[in-house]
Amino acid sequence: HNASGKTTVQIMRTQGAADFAYWKGLYSADRAAYKAEKLKLAADWQARLVGRYPELAGKIEFLDITTPVTYERYCGAYKGSYMSFMLTPGTAFKIIKGRIKGLKNCFAAGQWLQPPGGLPGAAATAKFAVQRICKRERIKL
Repeated sequence: HNASGKTTVQIMRTQGAADFAYWKGLYSADRAAYKAEKLKLAADWQARLVGRYPELAGKIEFLDITTPVTYERYCGAYKGSYMSFMLTPGTAFKIIKGRIKGLKNCFAAGQWLQPPGGLPGAAATAKFAVQRICKRERIKL
């Protein structure tokens, strides 16, 4: 929740190279069609949310869709990937705690510390680093 009593809901859907090619082609060929497809997708997700949580009907004030092209345009992400790497069934899920042994007053944050990495992971590890600093300094959040 933020100060005005609103809540942000984020739905993340994994997309691959074929999805990037689709969105990139649409964006490059026809911006109006690209925007229309985003609106159509937003309406579909909104209907799914309301179908699952009927109490949301009429309460969703803003809905936006980010595509792989969004990540490419704003972040320079390779083929629109918001993740640094992809987990596979044989991959160990290891989270680095954000502290580097032997270094005092060093708190790490970044896209490589928490699978699957990327932008959401970087934001989360930055939040955790701030929380560690506040705890160490006895600052209540």
